[in-house]
Amino acid sequence: MKKQSALVLALCLFALVLAMCLYSAPRLAQEAAAYAQAAPVVVIDAGHGGEDGGASSQDGVLESGLNLQFALRMRDLLQFAGVETMMLRETDTALYTDGCSGIAEKKVSDLKNRVLRTNQVPNAVLLSVHQNFFTEAKYRGAQVFYAKTDGSRELAEAMQAALRTGVDPDNHRQAKPSQGVYLMEHVKGTAVLVECGFLSNAAETALLQDERYQQRLSAAVCGALNGKDLFGIFKDAMSGAEKGEAIGAAGNTVAGPSFPKRLQSAIALGMNANDLSEAMDTLRSYFDCSGMAADSVPVSFGLMAAAKGDVMAAVQAAANIGNDTDTMATIVGAVLGAKNGVHAFPEELVRKLDEANGYDLCALAETMEATDVVIG
Repeated sequence: MKKQSALVLALCLFALVLAMCLYSAPRLAQEAAAYAQAAPVVVIDAGHGGEDGGASSQDGVLESGLNLQFALRMRDLLQFAGVETMMLRETDTALYTDGCSGIAEKKVSDLKNRVLRTNQVPNAVLLSVHQNFFTEAKYRGAQVFYAKTDGSRELAEAMQAALRTGVDPDNHRQAKPSQGVYLMEHVKGTAVLVECGFLSNAAETALLQDERYQQRLSAAVCGALNGKDLFGIFKDAMSGAEKGEAIGAAGNTVAGPSFPKRLQSAIALGMNANDLSEAMDTLRSYFDCSGMAADSVPVSFGLMAAAKGDVMAAVQAAANIGNDTDTMATIVGAVLGAKNGVHAFPEELVRKLDEANGYDLCALAETMEATDVVIG
């Protein structure tokens, strides 16, 4: 009788575990897919094109050609960082519908097609690239304009700050709302327009044609774009995980779970949780929260996703989730601290850390920030 009861109990437990696996597998796949669906796609618009050359410098440098050069560099930089992109044009062509006649009709059709193509992309973030021009030659400097849509102003201000810091410290221009630009007024998602410089200024026109300057300006724009929110960090993490797994698997048979898939799943679970408490419970149910990197790293990123940018809330959640809490809290604090700066942490907490460790962490961070690191 006891043997029969044990057998029944074993069968029940097996059925329960099987049911949980059958339920969890598709759910986990759905949660992982949610991450990819929510991540933004950067739609890059190289302004003008084809017979529409845009502005022209005194010596005949056309805006449309420079716009395309900058846009292609920005695409390459973003793709290298793991950000999905879509180019509205990749050659010197206009985007008007076949059959249009006359300059005005072609221009209207071109702009409408740019809006249509942008709005067809789920989670699109528009980056429109242009060159400026003014009647007086003295004006210079890159400037960012933003649409009325959510997130546009914040992105433009971050981009303007990056241009000042990384390209031209003497550029005191401020990000401004776009006015009267059809594309910016009709796109549905976040949208910014970057005027890279003035073709009416001969010295700046020469700079705008310099490959090294193009790369530096493009890097500043892409850095702000990629880091405007947690998606940039998540994209970089996924890209690094996939590259690392590919390198590790080269010529070897790798046993164990896929690290990129676990990372993606944890981020999706965190994003879809109603609050941090729910995220902690859900992540604990899928991961061990152990000292293994395959657990601690995905859980850390899942908590960051659930906290939605609240640095201290994410750190506290990591410190209280259980098991390898010190590792996970360190990962969360390091990543979000690098993103937001030391001011994201309470001054009193920073002071206590300095006292406990015996050195000035803020001074160390400033020294590291000011140091050029050369790899290779």
